[in-house]
Amino acid sequence: MQSPDYYEFFNQAKIIAGNKGMDNIPLELDGFNAQKPLVLMNKRKTSSCLKRKFINALGDSNMTVGAIFDDVADKAGIGQINDLVGLFRARGCDSMVAIGGGGVVDVAKGVNMIVSLGVKDIFQFAGENKIPDHLNPLVIVPTSYATGYEMTNKALIDNKRFISDFLSPDVIVVDNSMVKFRNNQEATYLSLISLVQAVESYLEAAHNPVATSYAYVALQAIKDNFTKAIAKPNNKKVSLALVNGMVSGQISFANSSPGIVFALGEALSFITGHEIGLSLGVILPYALDYKLKNKSNFSSEIWLGLSDFDEYATTPESEKIDKAILFIKGLLSGAGALIPKSLKELNISKNKLEDIASLAVENTNNKVNLADCQKILESAWQGEPI
Repeated sequence: MQSPDYYEFFNQAKIIAGNKGMDNIPLELDGFNAQKPLVLMNKRKTSSCLKRKFINALGDSNMTVGAIFDDVADKAGIGQINDLVGLFRARGCDSMVAIGGGGVVDVAKGVNMIVSLGVKDIFQFAGENKIPDHLNPLVIVPTSYATGYEMTNKALIDNKRFISDFLSPDVIVVDNSMVKFRNNQEATYLSLISLVQAVESYLEAAHNPVATSYAYVALQAIKDNFTKAIAKPNNKKVSLALVNGMVSGQISFANSSPGIVFALGEALSFITGHEIGLSLGVILPYALDYKLKNKSNFSSEIWLGLSDFDEYATTPESEKIDKAILFIKGLLSGAGALIPKSLKELNISKNKLEDIASLAVENTNNKVNLADCQKILESAWQGEPI
């Protein structure tokens, strides 16, 4: 591994993973001098029994749950955030627990900004590094649904992006009982988000060695469990491995420069309404072909994450990147109809491609190239490499 001349890495979250992981939440919150969390869930995105499992896990503790709200919107909006701020204050809460992903975590981060900083308008903090101080403790209990921002320093509220290390969770609890996939589509989409976030850690010009070590964990989890999850999504061991990989992939993503694949997938999801995991799965193979053709800064260490030490060591250096791309394409192909072969198959109008490309550039503050975005989308729409 070659280290760059300079890199930064940040992760403040303590990760607890395994059997009865949630039993540790009272102790962890007590370490922050917090005893009364507001708990948020989305009953449409998670199994109906998860609330009961969470309550049962805390049954023997002295912790008082301030309130449990299980009707969080799929996407975070300031109206619901303000309502939950009122609930937080009325119940005398002092911390947040978010169970699940997507809007649940974004809403939790939004509520936390208002109650911690004593402000009315959080949009003054939209953008990068505008939050001035630490927030109340935030615990995230991931389930089988994610959008890619949950474990990171990012939040999306009313389509405004907030980026600050103060938004990072304090504790991440991956509990066996909370992570079983409901179907193979859910398993596929979560895995694709992790795959893209991990892969893009290896595509940076200056590879962050700590970020890529987290990406390695994500790739290994996907390599070993993606196909199994499609065949048997209710396998708890497989689900736990993929959710652990998702956590590592997001931490890597939070410490990497914006990647063109995730940016395009996110923009496509926003404009068309398709799940981000599905969008990423369609775009990824064409983006990899485009990157390879244009001699982008692939790190051959990506093959280590997708193979094992012996295979990596015996593969000629000149073949490692090609093998990695072929392996990724094989995974995608193995998902069959779960991942369409082109954007055209998703019935996406070609005239939307320009808007998608422009939004990807805007969302990354011009850190991805518009012409590159356009060419990748054109290729993905046609279903043919450039």
